[in-house]
Amino acid sequence: FFSSRRRHTRCSRDWSSDVCSSDLEVGKHYGERIKSMRLGRLIGAKRWRVAHHVFDKYDGWAIFFGRAQALLRALVPALAGMHKVPYRTFLKWNASGGFVFGTIVVTLGYEFANHLSMIEKVLRYWSIAFLLIVIAVVTFLKRSLEARLAE
Repeated sequence: FFSSRRRHTRCSRDWSSDVCSSDLEVGKHYGERIKSMRLGRLIGAKRWRVAHHVFDKYDGWAIFFGRAQALLRALVPALAGMHKVPYRTFLKWNASGGFVFGTIVVTLGYEFANHLSMIEKVLRYWSIAFLLIVIAVVTFLKRSLEARLAE
């Protein structure tokens, strides 16, 4: 994909930029082929529709929030490529999402480590209830999005 020298030097400045750029190019050039391959069929047509709906509706915000979760962080560049997102637009949203979520994770980890003994006393049994609430919310949101797509 990096046939022009200009593109190659732009992408090779930073390792993470290089990885995301190549995934973006893979999505642009091989996106439809990936859907029809074994892995694409394993993902399923319904999940592909959901991914396309999210990109159509939220555009750059999908890239931004894709930095927050590990699986999405790996898949969003290829999905952005499938949607022919321009490199500059992708880079802007991807870098800002990486900066914001990287800062949040480091700050939360630092604060968590400093208050671990207090947190352990307070949250000893509340973690199970919190986990059940998160599962219920995620399930509700997933079903409502699937119901909207089915209409």
